[in-house]
Amino acid sequence: MKKLKQVLKIFSNIFIYSFIILSLAILVITIVSKKSYDNTCSIFNYELRIVITDSMKKNDNVDVSSFKIKSIPKNSLILVEKVKNDSWYDHIKEGDVLTFKYVYNEQVTITHRVSKIIKKEDGGYLIELIGDNRSNDENTMIQYIDTSLTDSPNFVIGKVVYKSIVLGTILNSIKKPVGIICLIIIPSFIIILLEAIKIINLIL
Repeated sequence: MKKLKQVLKIFSNIFIYSFIILSLAILVITIVSKKSYDNTCSIFNYELRIVITDSMKKNDNVDVSSFKIKSIPKNSLILVEKVKNDSWYDHIKEGDVLTFKYVYNEQVTITHRVSKIIKKEDGGYLIELIGDNRSNDENTMIQYIDTSLTDSPNFVIGKVVYKSIVLGTILNSIKKPVGIICLIIIPSFIIILLEAIKIINLIL
């Protein structure tokens, strides 16, 4: 019985500390971050974004096993390293995932993989981008960005250096009343209950 109490105490402490750490992390991100021009969170030279489409979802037609960033399902959280200067593009290669602005009927934000990058003789790069979730036909949408066109509405925001469907799901849930109840109110109630049990045990 004594060992069981010790195990339960360890688990309760792990739960409490995990909740505190998660709460502090959310608080720090909220304080340090600031809203960018299109309502994303910027932290120093990085942006936090949520992927809202399945264009980078895993597809058997596309082999991404050799790339650092694999397929990115809808609702994933991505960490984007923002473009610093022209020389920043010297380190971009095929297989990297970029987040960029592009104009169709209107300007939209897209996250796709670099399928080709060509260094131009007169300076800058021509970057070809395409989503992972595609068929092998000729109707696949391809985007082209010329980095030498500084006033173009088509431009790179940055490179995806991290992605997480778990964190993305959590952040999306927090935005909804049910998510707040499940992720904040219920854990808080459990922590209070565990501490109340400890006090009762001490009294008895």
